[in-house]
Amino acid sequence: MDSIHPIVPVVQEAAALALRYFRRADLRGEHKPDGSLVTEADKAIDGLLVPALEALCPSAAIVSEERKPIRSQGQRYTILVDPIDGTSAYASGVPGFCISVGVLDHGKPVAGIVSAPAWGMTWMCDVDPESPLLCDGEPVKRQTTAATFDRRTTALVDSKLHRNWSVDAFPGRCRSFGSTALHLSLLAGSASFAIAHTGRVHAWDLAGAHALLERAGLLVRTVQGAPIDYESFLPDGVVQADVLAGHPEHIEAFRACLSER
Repeated sequence: MDSIHPIVPVVQEAAALALRYFRRADLRGEHKPDGSLVTEADKAIDGLLVPALEALCPSAAIVSEERKPIRSQGQRYTILVDPIDGTSAYASGVPGFCISVGVLDHGKPVAGIVSAPAWGMTWMCDVDPESPLLCDGEPVKRQTTAATFDRRTTALVDSKLHRNWSVDAFPGRCRSFGSTALHLSLLAGSASFAIAHTGRVHAWDLAGAHALLERAGLLVRTVQGAPIDYESFLPDGVVQADVLAGHPEHIEAFRACLSER
């Protein structure tokens, strides 16, 4: 796989499709066996993206949230698709959702596209490690220094953070928009958000934004500080720990503020 640029128009089409369903009074949805919500919009976007990716990238394994994951261990590239990350927010009419496509090369995130249609924002990094991270087509500078970690620091957190962790020692503010991939992507090139936390998520929730953050000079680690081992939970398992993302100094500072309940 030389480039994911051919995938960009398909993701743009998917974003337009998501907006056509968004805030429709008659949007249909149901709960899957695991309790998560799926809507007709998720299924429609999956039906658009997966066949297009199979045609554009025939040598890659395609793993999507909305169909039975099948993955051959012999394929170099795995493309992970989340048609709508933040489905609960989406179904509630809240704009904190996105479309995520991530590329793994032997389990390592190397490229990604995350589109937040209701925010009018799209992030992308290509397979070439020397190519820049782009936000709405404009290059994003790598982050080499960390801002002061204080009461003005904003953390983007999983909506279920409070179930397992106390953050009483955190001096800053917590926000939750409803989407793991959106939270991570917002860290790239933004001075407004410093750190992102997520619970035990699937690979399709994480991989696209993970590639973006690495290109921005940031890290994605388990709350214990370990790298994310995608091979250990593909195709449809979950990472076996909560996840933190951001500048290394911010990850360490936020980790020090967490205490298990």
